[in-house]
Parts: sequence; C-alpha cells; structure tokens
Amino acid sequence: MENYIEKINNKILRKCSYEQAAKIKKIYLILGGCFLGVGILGFLGCFVTFFVLFFNFDTEKAMIFWFVAIPFMLLIITGSVITRIGDMLLTKQGLQSYEKALLKKAELKEEKRLKKVKHLNKKIAKLKTKMAGGQKSKDKGGEK
Repeated sequence: MENYIEKINNKILRKCSYEQAAKIKKIYLILGGCFLGVGILGFLGCFVTFFVLFFNFDTEKAMIFWFVAIPFMLLIITGSVITRIGDMLLTKQGLQSYEKALLKKAELKEEKRLKKVKHLNKKIAKLKTKMAGGQKSKDKGGEK
C-alpha cells in the first residue's frame, strides 16, 4: 500500500501546486472521516438492534440486522483506507521520495543527453577524418 500512496503523492505533486495538494489532502481526510463515521454509527446501530432483538428471542429479525451491518463494515474499511491515504500525503517522507524521483529523472535525462552528444561527437570526428582525407587527395592531385 505504501507504494501506491507514494505514486499518488508523486502524481499530485507533479500536477498541482503545494496549496492545491494541501486541499486534496484535506478532501481525502474529510471524505475518509465521513465514510468512517457513517460506517461506525451504522454498525453500532445494527449491533445494538441485533442484541435487543436477540435477547427478546426474536432471532429472525435479529439476523436481518446482522446482515444489514455488513455494508457498514465495508464503509469502515473504505473510510480507513481513504483516511490513511490522506494522512500519508505531503509528509516529509513523501516529499523526499518525490525529490528523489525528480533527481532520478533528471539524471536519466542527463545520461541520455550525454549519450547523444557522444554519438554526435563521433559522427563529427568521422566527418572530419573523411574531409581531411578528401582534401589530402585533392592536394596530391593538384601538385601533379
């Protein structure tokens, strides 16, 4: 999950300014908190209703409320994941990994540029040797 959070963080930092990234982090935290709150409240409501009906020996209705609690459990999981992503955005570690990714990208660009320059220098050297060889043969031909 850490790798996915790092990718999300890098993507946000690449495409947005720091202020926009802070707003995105706040949105993640609010959305995750809402999902988490609704999930916990719904689950607790279903759980209490289950126990009340179960102790009144109304087990058929009690089981219905236990099955109704399942979507609320899924909301709890979803809310905790979204909140975790929001917590991990724009941390020192996330900013450092983004800077490392930028440095790595710059190094790769520089390596490609150096390879290209080296290749062009070889071509220029070959052309110079051909030109020098061609001029010598003209000079020799002109002296005769």
